[in-house]
Amino acid sequence: MDLAGLKGETRGQPLDPRQGLPVPDATHQVKQALNAVTGDLVVVVDREASVANLEKTAALRGHGFDRRETSQGVYRVTLKHS
Repeated sequence: MDLAGLKGETRGQPLDPRQGLPVPDATHQVKQALNAVTGDLVVVVDREASVANLEKTAALRGHGFDRRETSQGVYRVTLKHS
């Protein structure tokens, strides 16, 4: 994940040929990024399931959470450090 300006892009990851899912998935990329940054983290995802998983991750870590659909099926998610 490129963290330029604390904004991560998770789309376009290679797909696992057996499951058809991105490797690594957005949740794992964000967990690693949260360990590396001290400010808010903005992430672009293209799956509703990824948004739900990131919301759970934010809650477990005590971070604020905001989501905005920027275009059809593309979401801008912000995890806010407390």
